[in-house]
Amino acid sequence: MLVVLLVSMTIGPLEIFGAQADRVDLLTAQRDQLAGEVDALRQRREQLQDPREIEELARREQGLVRPGEVPYVVVTPTPEPVPPVPGPEQDESFLRRLTRSLTELFR
Repeated sequence: MLVVLLVSMTIGPLEIFGAQADRVDLLTAQRDQLAGEVDALRQRREQLQDPREIEELARREQGLVRPGEVPYVVVTPTPEPVPPVPGPEQDESFLRRLTRSLTELFR
């Protein structure tokens, strides 16, 4: 009787301990992921200290040019979308298609 009582008293704390250990593992993984992101952001911050990188970003993303340069933009034609040709399946309502399918099934 005493053994059953002791075993039942230790089950609850053991479950809590296991849940807390899982939580610690999850938080450790999140911390490691965030540390990697911080390192990447620090590296990017260092890159952005370089004037050549700033110039490249300004040219590529903002289309900026230096005085005396002639900007140009290459525009490729986009094909006009072709509307889908409605077939018998698209013209019918859902209920008509369902009725037709069930009728064909039970013939």
